[in-house]
Amino acid sequence: MRMRSAVAFDIRFQWRHGFYGVYIIVCAFYVALLHFIPELYQEKTTVLLTFSDPSALGLILAGGIVLLERDQGILDPLFVTPIRIREYLLAKACSLSVLSLLAAWAVHGIANGMPVSPVAFSLGVLLTSSFMTLLSIGVVARCQTVNSFILLSQVYALPFVLPLLGYFNVWDSRIYLLLPSEGTLKMLQGGFHSVSGGNYLYSISILMIWNIAVYIWAKCSYEYHVLMIVGRGEREMNKYRYLLVHDLRHAVRDPVLMVGFFGPIALLVVSRFGFPAAAEGLSRSSSFDLYAYSSFTGITLAITIPMLIGTMTGLLMLDERDEGLISYYAVTPFMRRGYMLYRLILPMGLAVSLSGIYLVFSGLLELQWGNLAVLILLALEAPCFTLFLAAFAANKVEGLALSKISGLFIAGTIVVYFVPGVWQLLGTWLPSYWIAKVYFGIEAASLIRVSIDFGIGLTYHLALLFMLVKVFEKRAD
Repeated sequence: MRMRSAVAFDIRFQWRHGFYGVYIIVCAFYVALLHFIPELYQEKTTVLLTFSDPSALGLILAGGIVLLERDQGILDPLFVTPIRIREYLLAKACSLSVLSLLAAWAVHGIANGMPVSPVAFSLGVLLTSSFMTLLSIGVVARCQTVNSFILLSQVYALPFVLPLLGYFNVWDSRIYLLLPSEGTLKMLQGGFHSVSGGNYLYSISILMIWNIAVYIWAKCSYEYHVLMIVGRGEREMNKYRYLLVHDLRHAVRDPVLMVGFFGPIALLVVSRFGFPAAAEGLSRSSSFDLYAYSSFTGITLAITIPMLIGTMTGLLMLDERDEGLISYYAVTPFMRRGYMLYRLILPMGLAVSLSGIYLVFSGLLELQWGNLAVLILLALEAPCFTLFLAAFAANKVEGLALSKISGLFIAGTIVVYFVPGVWQLLGTWLPSYWIAKVYFGIEAASLIRVSIDFGIGLTYHLALLFMLVKVFEKRAD
C-alpha cells in the first residue's frame, strides 16, 4: 500500500511540475524530426533517440526531483513517516519509468507504427529508465548544487554510452557485453525486428544485474549522503566504506587472503597464455589435442574464481568473529543485518566482475548471451563458499582446513563432463554441477534444457544461501 501511494504521489508531483507537458512537446519534436529522416537511416535514428531520451530521461529528471525535494524541505519530514528508503527509491524508478514508456511508445508509434516486438521494446525502455533513475539518485546524493550534479551525472553515465560506438560500427569490443546499454540497444531494436531468444535472455539478464547493483549503490549513497545529514548528522566515513577499507588492509597484511584477489588474475593469465602453449606442446610431443577440452578447462577455472573469493571473505569473517567484531557491529548503526548484507554483497560483486572478465577474455569459452545465466550462478556461488566457512568453522585454522574440503565442491564440472547417463544425478547436490549443466547446455544450443537447469540451479543456490545464513546467525548467537 505504501509503495503504491508513493508511486502515485511521484506521478502527481511530476504532472504538477510540468514533466508530462514538457515531454509532449519533446515527443512532438522527435516525431517531426523522424518525418524528415530518410528511410535508410530511420531505424538507427529512432533507436538512438529512444535510447538517449525516453529511456534515459531519469538520468537528469530524478536528480532534479531529489534536489527540489531537498530545497523544499520535503526530505526532513518524509523519513520520519513509515515510508522506507527502499520504497522511496523504487517509487522514483517506477514513476519515471512510466513516463519513459509513454514517451517511447508515443515517438515510435506515431513515427514508425506498432513495434515488431512490443514486449522486448517495452522491457528495454522500462529497465533502462529504472537503471538511469537509480544511477541519477546515487549521483545526486553526493551533490549540493544543480551544476555539480549535471557535471557528475555525465561523468558517471559516459561509460554506458560506449555500446553506441559498436551499434554505429565505429568501434566494436567484447567489453560492451558487460554494460547494460548493450542489452538496451538489442531490446530497442525490437521496435523493428523480432528479438531472438538468446538476445532476449542476455538483455534481460544484464539489465537486471545492473539494476540490482545500481539500486544497492544508490541506497547506500542516499543513506550516507542524505539521510545521515537529514536524520542523524554527517559522519566522517560511510559505514560500508569503512568495512571495505578494513578488508583491504587486512588482506594486504595476510598473504592467504591475497590469493582471493590475485588468484583470479593468475587463472586468467594461465588460460589466455599458458593453455595455448601447453596445447601446442602436447600436440607436438604426443599428438594429444588439449583444445578438445578447452570448454571443460575454462568452466572449471571459472568456477574456481568464486571459490577463491568466497574463501577469502569467509576467512575475514572468521577473523572478525575471533576478535569479537561481529558482536560489536551488531550494536553499532551497522546492525547485524547491515553487516550480513555487506558480507554477502562483497563476494557477489567481486565474483561478477572477476568472473565476467574471465568469461570474456580467457579465450577458452565461447562468448554467448546465455553466459549471463552462468555469471548469475557464479555470483551466488561466492557467498555460499563464504558462509560455508563462517558457519561451520570455529576459527581461522578450521577455516583453512574446511577450505580444502570446499575445493571439492567444484567437482561438478567433472561429473557433468565425464560421468555418463543417470549416474550424473549423484552430482546434483554440488552447486557447481548446475553451473556446468547450464554452460554445456548453452554450447549444445538447448534453450529449453538450459532454462530448466538454470531455474533449478538458481533455486538451489538461493535455498543453500538461505540455509547457510540461518546456520551462521544461530552460531553467532
